Amino acid sequence: MRNSCRANRVFLIVAFLGLLGAVACNSGSNSLSKAPQGGGNSGTLIGAGSTFVYPVMMRWIAGFQSSHPGVQINY
Repeated sequence: MRNSCRANRVFLIVAFLGLLGAVACNSGSNSLSKAPQGGGNSGTLIGAGSTFVYPVMMRWIAGFQSSHPGVQINY
């Protein structure tokens, strides 16, 4: 029983490190990760989700775009 718990713990650690590595390798692909030379934010974000969060998402997007006019968000 003790070896089983240890094996599960090792498996979880290896799985977590693998997931962390996969996320880290993909982190540079965001088109907004580099700020333009002017110092402002610009670009386009495209997202998708459930219709349940749509009303709240539209409020958040409107608030964000009012303070960041160079960013276009399509949800």
